[in-house]
Amino acid sequence: MTRCPEHGCHDQAVDRYLDQHQRTLTDVLDEVLDTEAGLREVLLQLRHDTAVDNLDTVLDAEAGLKAILPATLRNSPSGRPDAQEAPLENTGARRDAFHAVSPVDRMALRSNPEVTAACLDLDRALDLIRHLDPDLVLDRALNLAHDLALDLARARDLNFDGDFNIDDDLDRELTRACVLADDLAGALNNARARGLVRDLNVARDLNIARNRDLSVARNRARDLNIVLDRARDLAHDMDRDLDRARALALVLVDVRANQVGRAIGLVLRWELPALDKDSLHAFLNDFTTADLSSAELGGVDLDGVRWSERGTKWPPVVDVEALKILSAETPPGSKTWIVRSGTATIRDFVELV
Repeated sequence: MTRCPEHGCHDQAVDRYLDQHQRTLTDVLDEVLDTEAGLREVLLQLRHDTAVDNLDTVLDAEAGLKAILPATLRNSPSGRPDAQEAPLENTGARRDAFHAVSPVDRMALRSNPEVTAACLDLDRALDLIRHLDPDLVLDRALNLAHDLALDLARARDLNFDGDFNIDDDLDRELTRACVLADDLAGALNNARARGLVRDLNVARDLNIARNRDLSVARNRARDLNIVLDRARDLAHDMDRDLDRARALALVLVDVRANQVGRAIGLVLRWELPALDKDSLHAFLNDFTTADLSSAELGGVDLDGVRWSERGTKWPPVVDVEALKILSAETPPGSKTWIVRSGTATIRDFVELV
């Protein structure tokens, strides 16, 4: 029997050991790894990259953005209209639009369904901005806190018992409520919040109540603290969240205004100069110096139309005195009127003649 060198036998044993564990490792990996699925994933990514490259050859992303973004956003290097230049540019655009379109055609646009629908979308976007007014959100938070403070004050019976008992738990709750309200007032810098602090201080100073009222008063104070905690948190976060929401809403207003301009351009069959919401409002509503004597106004909705006794020339069928009744002089004594919403159409005035 041939005897192998010591190191040779050792190497063979190591090789066998490694071979055995390599096979075991391979078997285990086969159980936990799906090689075929991995290859499919790699191929899927490769096909995705190829598809994206192919889309780039047929789609113009930049042109698509230009089609949906307002001109004021497209032309600004920072993506936002310049605060200094926008009013001058817009004034010129408004003047060009007024000169290019006759008052008769502007009035006729008010009854066009596409223009009307686009204007409604713009009005909804403007309403969204109004609802994001920080003062309105603050009012909701303060109303509840203030009501609770008044309830707490009512719980104090000014017809004190002769012994003038003072409840320590209630005093602590009221003191904490005053501190929280003071924090809230500082964060919101609002007159109503400061008034709430004064009310709470009065309630704390009147912390002498009948024994039968102390339990209710304590619960009111704790409820007030909970509300003030929430209101304070709201105050700290409200500015940031409202700024973000208002920024998005302002972009939406610009987009809606651009859609109104496009709808008008389609009706007129020429591209209207870029107008913001205020210029569009004047374009469709301001007829204070307009000659409408030849306009066909049957059934036209006059809601929001601004007109002047001296400058506006109406068709003979319009009863101006009746129109005044359904309008508001703005400002009073100016002889400039705005037709109130939901009042009448020209057809109604024709029936009055």
